[in-house]
Amino acid sequence: VSDDLTVPSGETLTIAAGAQVLFQGDYSLTANGKLLVNGSASNRVVFTSGNLVKATGDWGGIIINKSGSRISYADIQYSSSAIWTLANSMDSLTINNCTISNLPSGADGISYYDGVKHVIVRSNTISVSGINSYGIRKTSSNLVDNSCSGSSNYSTEIVGNTISAYTGIYICGSYNARVDSNTIQIEDHGDTGINNANTCNNNSYNYNVISPQDEFGWYYTGMNIQHNRNSVIKGNTVTNAREQGIYLRYATKDTISQNIVTRNWSCGDDDHSYAIRLDDHCSGNYFSENTINIHNGEPGSYNGGYNYRRTYGFMGFLCSSNNQNNTFVRNNVTVGLAYDDHQQRYNLGFHNLGNNAVLEGNRV
Repeated sequence: VSDDLTVPSGETLTIAAGAQVLFQGDYSLTANGKLLVNGSASNRVVFTSGNLVKATGDWGGIIINKSGSRISYADIQYSSSAIWTLANSMDSLTINNCTISNLPSGADGISYYDGVKHVIVRSNTISVSGINSYGIRKTSSNLVDNSCSGSSNYSTEIVGNTISAYTGIYICGSYNARVDSNTIQIEDHGDTGINNANTCNNNSYNYNVISPQDEFGWYYTGMNIQHNRNSVIKGNTVTNAREQGIYLRYATKDTISQNIVTRNWSCGDDDHSYAIRLDDHCSGNYFSENTINIHNGEPGSYNGGYNYRRTYGFMGFLCSSNNQNNTFVRNNVTVGLAYDDHQQRYNLGFHNLGNNAVLEGNRV
């Protein structure tokens, strides 16, 4: 391809299994009509640079503006931004079983405008890097700003993806979202694994695994879920988030169960860490059978170049005085280590639970 390639409105471009699309310059594929990429597990489609010596950003990427477009079993390499949408409104978009790699620092793997009503992103492998890189990101219409708007008539399905990025999944303001069984590795000093932080009702976040890319790496927050109601957060594993494993704010009637939150080193010489945080007006939520084990590492351990640091100001559940009617049942909370030194202090299993909290069968 030696020029920009456009699918006209009203037309359909079908790319067959096994096709290789090579861009010989900073050109893009723009689908104003429907785009169907029909790769298969044994015969994938490749979108890549046509240069003999390939480099990140050699070509533009794939722009989808037509509802019903689908990209399946494709490898997308060396573009400046892999897949994104520009249309103000689209009914549906499907991206499945693709690999996205070799993008410039700070690029997005998949970004879609908040006017896309039904998004399906399944079983993809996305690798991006650099500050402000996103594996999957919902944007406003200018494609620069993050979006926090949504509609109760929209839905999002992000399932079974493997993501390496500064921020894994950003879908702020999404309703009816299913974010399940994703493996998310956050680069060192990265931001958040999963962020859906504004008016996000009737969602599920199940069996995701969130961790730093490096053994002695850290990131700030595992899951940031705010202003939500009737959501399920179950079976997730969050490892070595520096500030908080699961952060909830204005959460109502959520079920949070069987999650595992661990921290086992000092994460950059840091004190004060919260496994599950309920901040501001969380009410009627049910927490059961969560396993929490947080500390600053064992004495004598290398800890990525940091000396041993006692556990200080760690909490299993940190809540807010204006919370009410939350229930905590059969949670297992371990804070600190038996051999932490005499400066270990201000560590708590449950703190500041608010009004009418119910605790039954918890172990601290």
